[in-house]
Amino acid sequence: MPNVIRILQLFLPWISLVFMPKKSIRTYFPASLFASSLVIGMCSLAIPYKWWSVKGGWKGKILNDSSFIFGLFLIGTLWIFHFTFGSFKRFFFVY
Repeated sequence: MPNVIRILQLFLPWISLVFMPKKSIRTYFPASLFASSLVIGMCSLAIPYKWWSVKGGWKGKILNDSSFIFGLFLIGTLWIFHFTFGSFKRFFFVY
């Protein structure tokens, strides 16, 4: 069951890009990749500094982190930038 949730968490957000204009994807994808790379760095630093622990060891942590970062986080960041660009107040309250 956890693997099904990970797969859905990884692939379902990508389906939502069908509804986003291509111009927004091209505009905000680099910023979303940058934000995702920052989260990857934070997750990699969490191992030696023991900021949090995940059941299942390294394998569980890598699977959980990658399915979240490359699924919900990356696409969610795209959608947030798409809907809030040009209004800092809206961005502040959404993010």
